[in-house]
Amino acid sequence: MIVLCPTVGKGLFVIKLMNRYLLILIGFSLMSCQPINKIEPTVITDQVPHDSDDPAIWLHPTDLSKSLIIGTDKDEIDGGVYTFDLSGKKVQNVFQRGMAYPNNVDIKTGFIKGNDTIDIAVSSEREANKIRIYKLPELTFIDQGGFEVFEGEDQSFRRPMGVAFHTNPNTGDTEVFVSRKQGPTDGYLGHYIISSDSLGILHVDHIRNFGKFSGGSGEIEAIAVDSNEEIVYYSDEACCIRAYSTRADQNNQLFQFGEKEFTEDREGIAIYKADGETKLIISNQQEHAFNIYTIKNLSGVYEQTVYLSTNETDGCDLTPTPLPGFPNGLFVAMSDDRTFHYYDLKELLTGNVTE
Repeated sequence: MIVLCPTVGKGLFVIKLMNRYLLILIGFSLMSCQPINKIEPTVITDQVPHDSDDPAIWLHPTDLSKSLIIGTDKDEIDGGVYTFDLSGKKVQNVFQRGMAYPNNVDIKTGFIKGNDTIDIAVSSEREANKIRIYKLPELTFIDQGGFEVFEGEDQSFRRPMGVAFHTNPNTGDTEVFVSRKQGPTDGYLGHYIISSDSLGILHVDHIRNFGKFSGGSGEIEAIAVDSNEEIVYYSDEACCIRAYSTRADQNNQLFQFGEKEFTEDREGIAIYKADGETKLIISNQQEHAFNIYTIKNLSGVYEQTVYLSTNETDGCDLTPTPLPGFPNGLFVAMSDDRTFHYYDLKELLTGNVTE
């Protein structure tokens, strides 16, 4: 059990400057404290070399025990993408290093490459202004050196961060949404289509830029797509969660939510769908917690805040599929100690509630 005292930090600061207010400030802080139970992880992965950021879950098609967690490690010179097994151990010789700041990663199953059907991953490589594409489970590059994004724009607006796949339900096309470190107040996200020719050579074509940004010192990193409902969600970190249509001819915002329930930054988003309901689990980063919302009638309804053992989480992912060691599904979140934490999904969804 931990005790959260939201005003203690501020109280101590004032105490040092104005001792005469000591008793008043301490009394106020103690009254505001409340005990909170943190959910502990089932597994903590091996550390990455530099700065863990975003995970994605790959399910083995025939043997779920061989499923993998793909995780990014941020560094401008020696950034990497690593694979972990369900026990949290790095998979030997299945990684990429020497990359220029990979941020987020996502996975697509059943991609048609030439005459083959394969699973792929996409990540950003921020300081190269590119997205990178890998074959799974080998994690080998299949992108001819990567694909540049936000071409023709000012260099400060070209550095990609978040990535999220979308399978177009109308055409079957594989699409990817890309956010960036800095961008305009309108048209912050890029929308691209990934395809393969008959020889298996990949191509990435720009469809549109779209999406509002609140501006200021914030940014937009996390993206998640509900392909069935054709909605793309993203975290406007200092403002809210925004929702847009995945359809290229629909550029108006559908709705937004999460303006009040966050301590500071809104970060990673994971989508959970069951029994006709859609829930979004979103990192409340500076609270070291996750806010859960139910999507109802084009609105996000706040349900609860759940406290995990992760610290300052950026990215997260989930699967409801039962896995060895995780019979109720798996939730994975990054922590700032260079690791990723694995949780029982059911325990997260039914976790402690705060008012």
